[in-house]
Amino acid sequence: MPIYDFECAACGKRFDELVRRVDDLVDVRCPECGASEVRREVSAPSIGSGASGAGSDYTPPRRATCSPFS
Repeated sequence: MPIYDFECAACGKRFDELVRRVDDLVDVRCPECGASEVRREVSAPSIGSGASGAGSDYTPPRRATCSPFS
């Protein structure tokens, strides 16, 4: 589910909106003034480490070190 950046044509407010389906784009309204005339802005893609729910501060867990001969 992508998050799109928008700008309101009426008041100029910039905001982002989680859009579950493409059909939901027609229902986007400005949170400031309630206008439905909004422009979708170009936004930078979100790039993560590929791990689910992990951000840039993700550190993989250490493996337990055990020896079968100890």
